[in-house]
Amino acid sequence: MTKERRRRRKKKDPEAPKRAMCAYMFYSNKRRPQLKKAREGLAFGEYAKIIAEEWKIMTDDEKAPFVAQAKDDKERYDQEVKDYEDRRRKNKTTRTPAYTYKYIDAGIGDL
Repeated sequence: MTKERRRRRKKKDPEAPKRAMCAYMFYSNKRRPQLKKAREGLAFGEYAKIIAEEWKIMTDDEKAPFVAQAKDDKERYDQEVKDYEDRRRKNKTTRTPAYTYKYIDAGIGDL
């Protein structure tokens, strides 16, 4: 049997912007502390189930403030990504090639 090699994950850049949150996550973050006060002692997953059920039965009008927050957060994220990529392009150093043209001109290397 051969051992499978595990791929190593790239380390995340700490300077990279945080992802945008969806409307449901904004609702969940607002609702969870209220639910914890009302129903203490439930498991984490139980809170998530209750919040998900509430989200499903909410009307579009009730979801509208959270959708607006998500839209604003998406715009923030898009702008931060653009700024982040601009910073990375500015900070990138140009690499010198492995060969230099003076060797080619001198007849030392043929490509």
